[in-house]
Amino acid sequence: MRWGVTLGVTLLVLLIILFELPALRQKPLRDKIAFFSLLLCGWVLAQFDLPNMAGPVTWLNELFKPWGNLMKK
Repeated sequence: MRWGVTLGVTLLVLLIILFELPALRQKPLRDKIAFFSLLLCGWVLAQFDLPNMAGPVTWLNELFKPWGNLMKK
């Protein structure tokens, strides 16, 4: 796991919350839920190594490769 990236993104999320919290207190609950949901989604996506992950086609090829040998026989 990349601890430096995790720590850095977590610190950035905390800074965003600190800067936005005073303005967010005046907003309705629906806006607060949307803000924290989007922030959480961004934090979770930042934890993945997306540029170096295999795409869905690669995953499907690996999943169905054993079946391909059975179909050829």
